Amino acid sequence: MEKVIELPVEKLKPNPWNVNFLLDYERTRLRDAMAKQGSKAVPPIMVREKNGIYEIVDGEQRWSIAMELGWKTIPAIVKNFDDNEVKRLCLSYNILRGRADWFKLAEIMAQEAERGADLEAVYSPILESQEIGVALALNELEPKAKRILRKEHLRRPLSLSQLEIIVKFPKKLQPKIAQAVVEKQLGLGGLRHLLLVYGAREEKPEKPAKAEKPAEPMKPAKLEAAAKEEAAAEEVEAEEKEAEGYREEEMEAEAEEVIEVAEEKAAYFICECGIQYRVDFEKKEIERVRKERGMDIFHLESTLPATLEVKCPRCGAKGKVDVSGGEVEWRL
Repeated sequence: MEKVIELPVEKLKPNPWNVNFLLDYERTRLRDAMAKQGSKAVPPIMVREKNGIYEIVDGEQRWSIAMELGWKTIPAIVKNFDDNEVKRLCLSYNILRGRADWFKLAEIMAQEAERGADLEAVYSPILESQEIGVALALNELEPKAKRILRKEHLRRPLSLSQLEIIVKFPKKLQPKIAQAVVEKQLGLGGLRHLLLVYGAREEKPEKPAKAEKPAEPMKPAKLEAAAKEEAAAEEVEAEEKEAEGYREEEMEAEAEEVIEVAEEKAAYFICECGIQYRVDFEKKEIERVRKERGMDIFHLESTLPATLEVKCPRCGAKGKVDVSGGEVEWRL
């Protein structure tokens, strides 16, 4: 059995890699319980000794509340950990409790990457390579969208899968999508639907530059023709800029329309093998989708109970449909 000792609260400090947080009501409930039960009934925190100070590995919330309550000591277990072990333990505890601040983790990872740390070596025991990449990508979110999502995450925790989808939208649309997450309470299924309806937009490929010919003296007739050609080119360029402006307006309008569609409690999702489905949560139906002359054609596959286990007929991948939550999740 591990030895529990009483440590002075002033000799404790948080570690810099803790990404845990509590919702307001959770912290209030923990504070009330600690105030009622006293320090002897509190589960011991886990610490490591470092330069005469005890660094908290697990239990920062209990320690901060103990400080608020005016406790002089708190029960603790002292263990030897290196920095990487502390990072992994903190993250694993937070994920198990469902309370990881992904935005803080993203900032920590970015700082470590700048120092040349091997993020895969540190975090791969806890996170998949794709999840590490998604966490890092959160640093590239449009600033306003990031502020909106971070505030919402501390109120209504968002999954890394939800954030991964938001990152895939163009930056100029991310604030609008983030606001929709807050106002319309979009879950994973709703966000996937948004991304699918919005579609992938690739930048218009640039025309290859023409090789310039050596300048030659021009005759009056050629000068006049060149002037007309330049004027025509300027007119075409002006028309392209005007069209680009229209495209920007259309893109904004489409984003608004896409967000409205998401409220209809329907979700598109694509299996790993490429088959596309649509789940209508109000009609309680799941349909297979195929394209015909640019139109979506739906084929009824089955009706839906409260939850449904679905299987792709081509590759065998399995999915779960949560009708009440409005979400669709593939798990391979």
